[in-house]
Amino acid sequence: MGMVRCESEVPTQSKVRRPDFMIIGAMKSGTTTLYHYIGMHPGVFMCFPKEPMFFSRDEVYARGLDWYFSLFREAREDQICGEASACYSRWPYFGDVAARIREAAPDTKFIYIMRHPVERTYSHYRHEMEERQLHATGNVISFEQALEELPVLLETSLYRLQIEKFLDYFPRDRFLLVFFEDLTKNPGPLLDEVQRFLGLEQVNCFLESEVVANPFGHKTARRGIQTLKNRIRQTPGVSAIVNLIPNDVRSWIRSRLELPPSLKILAMRRRVQALERKLSPLDDTMRKRLLERYAGANRELEELMGRQVPPCWHE
Repeated sequence: MGMVRCESEVPTQSKVRRPDFMIIGAMKSGTTTLYHYIGMHPGVFMCFPKEPMFFSRDEVYARGLDWYFSLFREAREDQICGEASACYSRWPYFGDVAARIREAAPDTKFIYIMRHPVERTYSHYRHEMEERQLHATGNVISFEQALEELPVLLETSLYRLQIEKFLDYFPRDRFLLVFFEDLTKNPGPLLDEVQRFLGLEQVNCFLESEVVANPFGHKTARRGIQTLKNRIRQTPGVSAIVNLIPNDVRSWIRSRLELPPSLKILAMRRRVQALERKLSPLDDTMRKRLLERYAGANRELEELMGRQVPPCWHE
């Protein structure tokens, strides 16, 4: 990927807020859940959108650094700023990310969360097939065929390879490497580690409510509800009638016409199940094959981290 120069140089004003840290991946490893957890800390400002994708997407990078830094301008002086773009660790598909970050925000820290590589690869496959169906960009294919046609599924799970692309530009102590399995089974110690890494005051607000973000099928479910709303709006004469109704009356009608939660959940579940039936499972033969393929990469990751990967990664 060629470098695209920003339209504006790095602002020199001392009050311009830059990201202090980034959650850089891995995709389908709990980055959204971690984003929400960290955002609960009163000393943290997480930008919206959660994934600005500024340093990875040329069309976004072309908006310039003024646009990017504006995402953090609402942060208080006593807060640190963060973002979470999982596509930052998808080399070689987005190859200039670390260099761009080094130029724009050289003091940034990074959190990289990793999941059982086989489970992550399969979850990535499900995500890609969901995207295809939602956007009509291709057919839903088998997992085995997807591994052949979409090498990004496998390469995104080569965690040491992805980390090393950043180590060419940033020192090792700028990185906190954590595991998805710790976040899901016992998030308390992991979140304590995150707070220490970011230099935050230790608080326990994280665990007041459980965060589970981006379950499979949430986009499909949302799209189904939105499609129904669009069809109603496009019915001849409906828009003209609606525009004649005062806003407060519209709100009252909308509240009365809203589907009961139980029926809404049932509709969502049916759409997700329809998509599930089109996907091929992760069978034992394919799991064993992928475990063997990732075994060497896992050992290399352990060497880099100086600790073992979770035992379940070998199963």
